[in-house]
Amino acid sequence: MCGILGTDGRLFSNEKKVFERAFSALNHRGPDDSGIFNDDSVCLAHKRLSILDLSQGGHQPMATPDGRIRIIFNGEIYNFKELRADLITKGRAFKSATDTEVILYGYAEYGTAFFSRMRGMWAFAIYDNTAQKIILSRDYFGIKPLYYSFEHDLFSFASEIKSLVRLIPKVTPNSDLYYQFFNLGYFMPPHTCFKEIKKIQPGEIVTFDSKKRTLEHGYVGFLGATGRIEELTFQEAVDLVDTTLRDSLIHHYISDVPVGLLLSGGTDSSLLAAMSKAVGKSPVAYNLDILNSSDAYYAEKISKHLGLTLVRGEMPEAKLEEQYQKVWEILDEPLADYSIIPTSLIYSHVAGKSKVVLSGEGGDELSGGYLRHIKFADLSRLEPKNTLWRIFDVAASGNSASAIKYFNPLIQRVRNFVQDKFGNDAIAAYLAHSRTIDYPIKRERLQSDMYDFFSSFPFGNSGKNPLGLFFDRFLALPNDLMYKTDIASMMYSIEARVPFLDKVLFETVLTRLPSKYCLSPEYSKKILLKKVLEKYLPAELVERPKKGFGFSFHRYHFKSFRSDLDKALRFHQSKAQAFGLGGAMAGLLAPENGELLTKKYSAFAFALVSNWRVFKTLI
Repeated sequence: MCGILGTDGRLFSNEKKVFERAFSALNHRGPDDSGIFNDDSVCLAHKRLSILDLSQGGHQPMATPDGRIRIIFNGEIYNFKELRADLITKGRAFKSATDTEVILYGYAEYGTAFFSRMRGMWAFAIYDNTAQKIILSRDYFGIKPLYYSFEHDLFSFASEIKSLVRLIPKVTPNSDLYYQFFNLGYFMPPHTCFKEIKKIQPGEIVTFDSKKRTLEHGYVGFLGATGRIEELTFQEAVDLVDTTLRDSLIHHYISDVPVGLLLSGGTDSSLLAAMSKAVGKSPVAYNLDILNSSDAYYAEKISKHLGLTLVRGEMPEAKLEEQYQKVWEILDEPLADYSIIPTSLIYSHVAGKSKVVLSGEGGDELSGGYLRHIKFADLSRLEPKNTLWRIFDVAASGNSASAIKYFNPLIQRVRNFVQDKFGNDAIAAYLAHSRTIDYPIKRERLQSDMYDFFSSFPFGNSGKNPLGLFFDRFLALPNDLMYKTDIASMMYSIEARVPFLDKVLFETVLTRLPSKYCLSPEYSKKILLKKVLEKYLPAELVERPKKGFGFSFHRYHFKSFRSDLDKALRFHQSKAQAFGLGGAMAGLLAPENGELLTKKYSAFAFALVSNWRVFKTLI
């Protein structure tokens, strides 16, 4: 896991200090080594966290012997040994034991078509000197981040926005799209909070032609032709997922440093722990006791049953306050998901003990494990009751003089229930159960944005992704969950690996299994993965209520947060139009609403503070 940065070679020559400031913003991503290559066309810079081939053989930027092709790479390619063997038969000679060199020669041999053969997580840049092109690529699930900017004829890219903004003369709020953030809690790709900065989408390839000064967009091949075995029994499906996940896990243990494991005691992390023992691995397990939650109890029971060493940490209220401040050093995009606080805290607990850890993210997206997936599964069976729906739609989001009415908990619950039971718009239903707040402005435009994304995204409108799962897999997963995981883990120079987000595993589930086993009323509540887990653990350790990794934000008094919220409210009042909070919504921004927002609408309150802190830091 590393950090990458690149720009026009002329900028490095003329503004070396500017580039060095941008490069230093990535220090936490790669404390083990760093390197820079520069010519008239491009400057490539790399911060290295050494995981494979700890020698200088893994130094980057890395080049072919003739210097024609260079690469800077962040991530891991878990099938690099198989790919390397094929390239050797093509006459390629390797000098290192790294996956970076495999990508380098894979591109030299096959071009960008090679990327679809890779199994892993990645964000990299390849400079093809002969073609005078820079090729950027991001993995299928958006596990690793990559941003770019092409403004005033200057093309630049980086692993983090906080680095990229230092290369751009001026950044401005993405005013026209803040309705996306205040509904979803993040900006839909390719957009970010800044107009001048774009994010590479999951599986996307962006090619910059430095002679023509143009951008070309393409995608890595992911899902093959459907081969669903509709007559596959549920037990056969369980066995197939068991075998495929086990194979993914074995590949995720490939490392030249010890690999640890985050163990919450939930289905996903418990399955990784139990399966690890089954394949002959005994990782050190880490658990964070979040204010005396039940997680620590289950983690201890499971680790004891499996014979794993468990390193427990505690999160008292004082530690939360300290970590709350640390979060603002981490974030470089506003985020409405306040579980960034405990997420970053667990990685601070691991720091200095393990350089690589396995994490259970992706299990819910794979198997329909979120509570809202139960509702989506039932939606298609019900008839719309438009008259009743309109009554509650008006009651909950009409033109009331009091903006607080939009947040009335009773009305919102009733509205969500009615839309869930009787609404005939699947995207509206998804938003009803997924958005940060019931935001009435530009709702139709947001639904249109999401439909366009679904229709145009190559992994979307293919008949292999049920709509309710698609948005979690390719919108929420990369832009909330994976962003949060990457930014939090890399702040502490830790590589987080996610075995559930594996190309082969997802291809198996999406193209071979009957879809009902992931999203249907009779197979809800992640029963597929639970049945796999029952092969490894006793029933009393398998069946437990679903609980996300987080805490009830409103229950704990953050001294600094209330002060920050007052400042954030004033900030947004003064720039209400710039952030799409004009009209009736402006009433929410009155300072006297601070206490109400903190207690009852904490996600929206955190979104406001997050937005204010990010702009305060980066502009």
